[in-house]
Amino acid sequence: MSRPYSALEIKVALALTGGRWESAMVAALAARSNQVSEIGRCVDVTDLLARAVSGDCGAVLVYPQFPRLDASVVSKLATSGVILIGLVDDESGERRLRQWGIDTVVAVDPIAPAECIPTILSHLAAPQLGPDPARQAVAELPTQSGEVPRGRVVAVWGPAGSPGRTSVAVALGQHAAAQGVSTMIIDADTMNPGVADVLGIRADAAGIIAACRHAEQGNLDVAALARCARAIDPYLRILSGVSSRARRSELRPAALSRMLEMSRTLNELTIIDVGALLDSDEFIAGTASLVDPGASILGQVDVLIAVSSCEPVGLAKLVTAIDRIRSLLGQAQIHAVINRVRPSVVTAAREPALAEFIAEHAGIASVWMVPDCRDEFDAAANSSRTISEQAPKSRAVQAFGRLCEGTGLTTTRVLTADSAA
Repeated sequence: MSRPYSALEIKVALALTGGRWESAMVAALAARSNQVSEIGRCVDVTDLLARAVSGDCGAVLVYPQFPRLDASVVSKLATSGVILIGLVDDESGERRLRQWGIDTVVAVDPIAPAECIPTILSHLAAPQLGPDPARQAVAELPTQSGEVPRGRVVAVWGPAGSPGRTSVAVALGQHAAAQGVSTMIIDADTMNPGVADVLGIRADAAGIIAACRHAEQGNLDVAALARCARAIDPYLRILSGVSSRARRSELRPAALSRMLEMSRTLNELTIIDVGALLDSDEFIAGTASLVDPGASILGQVDVLIAVSSCEPVGLAKLVTAIDRIRSLLGQAQIHAVINRVRPSVVTAAREPALAEFIAEHAGIASVWMVPDCRDEFDAAANSSRTISEQAPKSRAVQAFGRLCEGTGLTTTRVLTADSAA
């Protein structure tokens, strides 16, 4: 909630660029000293954020071309509690601000800039709820009769040491695409990205970074996301991962949120490989998103696929880690995949008992077993193919298919009347 400044004491910070209409507009605003106590120009985004966070201002007027203004800066301004008002003089500027989550936008006539002052003052005198970038992104999706088309988002995760997380993500994506479900696989594993490698393709640039950059700049729409991705076939795209751990800081939460909302529109199914993520002291301290920005994704997924090995040590890690990760999940359904199950460790007769153990100790009732078809996986790796391509009739591929169908991942996108109000 914005701070309850009265109109007589409100301070206004300006994040403008010195355009042709700015001086006249600021002079007209300053003339209303009975409603605006002080006006201060910000030299850069650091100055802007310092004023907002410290409480030095009650409102901020921003222009879309202000240097280094992006979705992350807007998100921080929103959480600081200031009244945030965008000023625009063309449609592209308005579109950019709204994509960043600024829902209060005032048009400025360059010929008569003072005419916008009453509108600005009306917003200053009526504090509103701060913008929510995720809600704003949903609100701008194409609608028909009040319905918002939303594809499903699935995260594939597992504690450190879980075998084949990326292979699971790719296998599920390929199965869904083979059923005619438009699918995108996003490689958000910032420690060991491997989706492109598993698919046997060369990723010259990190698609996920390109998408986040577009989101930060306010121009990530469905077409831009499609350009950032690589088409594998008519129903399958991938968004390749970061090329260096040093670049994971470029995956900021507000940008990732926008990326996922656009992917929901572009694709019926989005599968995200988020890697291990949370085996860290920083997660225990409550700062998982600082360790790995992929952690911010989990609150937006519909389904979590939790991958584990079949060995006792791996199962114990799953039981411990799933309790931690639940704090990041919303209402997501959770399914456990015990991958690379070997008869020497878990016989077919013992599989029901293993599923009961996972249900009792990890709180996951949906448990799926995938056999360890090592020869087929090795042959696929040696030929730079996936196991679905190399051995489509293998028991592992059949198990992935049952998992995909049984968890509803191949259902079409849902239409919801939720307009993010």
